[in-house]
Amino acid sequence: MLLQAYIDKLDPDERFILNEDDGTFLMCFSDWRVLFNNVNIALDFPELWTGVRFQGKWDEFCCGGTPVNGKEPMLTEWARNPQYLIEVLKVP
Repeated sequence: MLLQAYIDKLDPDERFILNEDDGTFLMCFSDWRVLFNNVNIALDFPELWTGVRFQGKWDEFCCGGTPVNGKEPMLTEWARNPQYLIEVLKVP
């Protein structure tokens, strides 16, 4: 299977087990484009790199996912989610 061959080539700390109930899921890009209009990126930089790390989590004071009904109080709870703005610049 092509997907398993790809997973096997990943660094050991990035590998995952197909069909494991661990929250990992895969979907084709064309489906992703229909369902989502934002992307959140998390990079795990090697310890020898210099960088800034931010950490956030969902807890009893904020909710996960996007607000499905678009009404209060869900919008207020969603706004409390950890959020970070990044800018990616293309180097000429």
